[in-house]
Amino acid sequence: MIRAAVFVSRHFTLFACIAYLAGWIERIAEAAVHEGPLYALRSNNLTQFFVTYTDHGFAKRALAGTLLRPLLQGVGQPELWAFWIMVMTNLVGFALVLWLVRRCLPHDETGGVPAILRAALAVGSAGVVQIAHDYGRLDHVNYAVAALGLWFALCGRAWPAGLAAAAGVLIHEAFAIYAVPLILASAWSAAGPGGTERIRTTGPPVLCAGTAALAVLVLGGSESAASLQIGTGAYVWKRGLIEIGWGLPWYQAAVLAGYWLILLALLFRTRRANPAGPGLLTLAALCPLALNLFGIDHGRWLTIGFLVVSTALALQVRHFAGRWPQLTGAEKRIGCLLALPLGPHGVTGAWTWIF
Repeated sequence: MIRAAVFVSRHFTLFACIAYLAGWIERIAEAAVHEGPLYALRSNNLTQFFVTYTDHGFAKRALAGTLLRPLLQGVGQPELWAFWIMVMTNLVGFALVLWLVRRCLPHDETGGVPAILRAALAVGSAGVVQIAHDYGRLDHVNYAVAALGLWFALCGRAWPAGLAAAAGVLIHEAFAIYAVPLILASAWSAAGPGGTERIRTTGPPVLCAGTAALAVLVLGGSESAASLQIGTGAYVWKRGLIEIGWGLPWYQAAVLAGYWLILLALLFRTRRANPAGPGLLTLAALCPLALNLFGIDHGRWLTIGFLVVSTALALQVRHFAGRWPQLTGAEKRIGCLLALPLGPHGVTGAWTWIF
């Protein structure tokens, strides 16, 4: 298993493209047998592209629709255009993941943490096959926004980092839980030991993201958006932020819990190898766990958590002089379970191609 993970990691781009294509083959086959309009395939995600500040007042998730409004209002069949925007956004997101992994997570021939993460991203259920399977999400836009915010934070550009953090929250409120803590932790750690400098670099992101999150919390619902007849996702604008749901079959819950436990083990194993490193990064990497309290998309939350943990570990080593831990053979084999090529988890459950 370890040698297989090393082989996949060594040829990361090839295997990632194969897995991504496999995810799309399922969706293309779905489209081929679909009898309605093409955009109806993603009807639940379609609505969010038509919620705007102009038409619906301040509402959560309205920034993307507001930016797209001039385009979608100026074309025939705007729903079809929105569908193809979903597809193109997914393709760009996949290309960004490839570029970032190749740049920031180098291959490890010994089968350590970098090789495990690369193999899991390439062929694992929380990797690119899941991104392809669940196309149309604003999450895929926010991955790019998070990368931009982290870059600004690491460069000490506090206000641009804050604006990126606020934009992410206004695109999708979950950004406040999984990405803003990572941006803040990176800004704080990159600023050095001086308290004044840390306040200068983290103050604007806290102010911007906090203001956006508070506005969404208080004003995010919209009766106008909730009555929108485009797509089937208008219910989002009349429900609260907290939606706890644990209706998964026990075996799917066990699978997802197992993935989380492996991720946490790799995170804390790396922390033990770098006791003097920035502990805030470790805390920030734990934040995606809280998503399970704010929605029922547990398979989706796992993918976000996997990407956040991978990012935090890469930052620890690449930007903060950390080192990868030396794993035992048993630890490597357990970590390699993340790279099992069993298809995507789907949205609410685990291993949707199996269960």
